[in-house]
Amino acid sequence: MRETKEVRTHTFSLRLSDAEYAVLSMRARAAGHDLAAYIRTVALRNEAPKERKIPAINYQTWGRLGKLTQVLESLQEYLARGGVLDAEQQGELVGVLGALQEDQGHLRVLLLGGTAEDIAG
Repeated sequence: MRETKEVRTHTFSLRLSDAEYAVLSMRARAAGHDLAAYIRTVALRNEAPKERKIPAINYQTWGRLGKLTQVLESLQEYLARGGVLDAEQQGELVGVLGALQEDQGHLRVLLLGGTAEDIAG
């Protein structure tokens, strides 16, 4: 006895970037499916997306980078208006740039899957 195929009558529109489309297309081909079948299969697996736990160090680094960015934006505006830095301001700038360099290094470690222990060590 032949099983009847379910008729699909609903459509779903999904916007993707070029990069997202390329990744999904590549995965679909690798799995031996067309894009629609691949997305349907992956989406209907009955698995909820895993909760993304963001480590506290990421929030801390994000906050520090935000503050440093504000300082740099203010400095950029000041210098664009012809402002000149005195010795104290130059020292502060050196400190901000040093902190930014340190945080950028931390961010690089975190982006590669590192942890707070990796940064502290």
